Amino acid sequence: MSIPKMLYAMIILFGVVGAVTPTQCPTVQQCNSCEDCIKQLERNEQTALTCFLNKEKFGLVSYGDTFMESLKQIYIPYGEYWCGDCQYEVTYTDRSNKTMNTVDELLAALFKDPKDKRVLFIGESGSGKSRLFRTMTKKWMDGEILQDAILIYLQLEYLSIDSNILEELADSLRSDNNSVTLDSLRMILQNKRSIVMLDGRSNLDRFHNTTQNNDNTNGLTVKQLLMGKDIDQYKKMKIWITYRNLEDASQDMKESKDKLTTVKLLGFNDLQRQGFFARALSVDENSIKDISETWKFYIEEKFNETLDGRYSSPLIAQLFVSYVLQKDTIRHLMTFTKSKWNELEKVGNFDILVCLLEAFFQDKNEYKERAKTFHQKQLVFRRTTDDYFQEATLHLWQELNNNDRQLKTLEIYGDCPLRLMKYLPTVTELLVFHNIRLSENYNDYKSITETAFKKCNTVKFSDQTLHKGQPQHIDGP
Repeated sequence: MSIPKMLYAMIILFGVVGAVTPTQCPTVQQCNSCEDCIKQLERNEQTALTCFLNKEKFGLVSYGDTFMESLKQIYIPYGEYWCGDCQYEVTYTDRSNKTMNTVDELLAALFKDPKDKRVLFIGESGSGKSRLFRTMTKKWMDGEILQDAILIYLQLEYLSIDSNILEELADSLRSDNNSVTLDSLRMILQNKRSIVMLDGRSNLDRFHNTTQNNDNTNGLTVKQLLMGKDIDQYKKMKIWITYRNLEDASQDMKESKDKLTTVKLLGFNDLQRQGFFARALSVDENSIKDISETWKFYIEEKFNETLDGRYSSPLIAQLFVSYVLQKDTIRHLMTFTKSKWNELEKVGNFDILVCLLEAFFQDKNEYKERAKTFHQKQLVFRRTTDDYFQEATLHLWQELNNNDRQLKTLEIYGDCPLRLMKYLPTVTELLVFHNIRLSENYNDYKSITETAFKKCNTVKFSDQTLHKGQPQHIDGP
């Protein structure tokens, strides 16, 4: 029986045999041995591309390896994130469950049943979901886990339900000076083992650029991944998603037939929290004991119903350890309730305020009302380098902009990423950057300074050297 010339190649590169057309495969497009391949196919030989692979270095195998290495370069910033081991409760498809206390134990448990295509990670805001995904990403980047798989980490707050993740990946890789096509990405993900980690289902589309135009033709959209629909061609792909609660996850899974595993994040136990304190503070054993006693005092003597269930939260532990030496701030933090918002506001620690606003005011209208209290205030942000502080600050600034709220003065310490500048609110009197770390890339500097002057007429840079060619009209400290 004659085989059509357009179906001439056997894709055996990943141990998968299947016919493809030249337009689908970047490797095959350049092959001039069509008749030889057809004859081999007719004889049921599985070496149709052997001669071509010996002839061309741009085979899908090498391209897949290049793709993985390029992803690892993009993930380098996640190497800075660390939270410490937490408690995790895993429930399998057969309803059996198991609790583990380390990320390595969790990873081993997640591959108990290779048929489980989907894993749902459930935890309240601040429970460590994003930190867990970034810890896994770092381990993969460092070659510690899953080296036979592609790990793709995506933050859903920067995507829409219709975003094409192939296009998102291609754009990220192109910014790293890589030549990549959607067809080549599709081929790799259809034939190589992969895990797609979608972080922040509850925040989907929050910071998405509405003018972005994804090409969804033959794409792989966020909606397809969330609902498990029309992705049968990605047979080796697993999908991991973080949710705040199981009810939200159930809405996505209504039509999915995927077998799934759920992971509930239980936060720190006492020993893990002490380990977190020790590493975060780098202090001696006696100091750790004193800090633990202070923590115990608030848990046992000043029990707070608002924080009940969050005492195990890595976020609360992080806020506690960040301000443990500021007794007045700690007292207000550990006795916080929604009704005491104004009292905490008077302390003037806006880093804590934005984090608590993010964690405890998740109703949109309630959040909006609280955000109004920042109008015409003199704000100081000292922890913009930390990821959770960054996300919480970005959300507040976005809310202020959307409702035409202005700040009187704004001071920012440390690194100020370009994405924060995107939602910088209007400042009526003075905008100050302290010890800001900017690259020597003039375009980065220009982008920040131009945005700053659009939002405030008086901008100061403290302890910042201006490089040659940069604007010289900026006021000194």
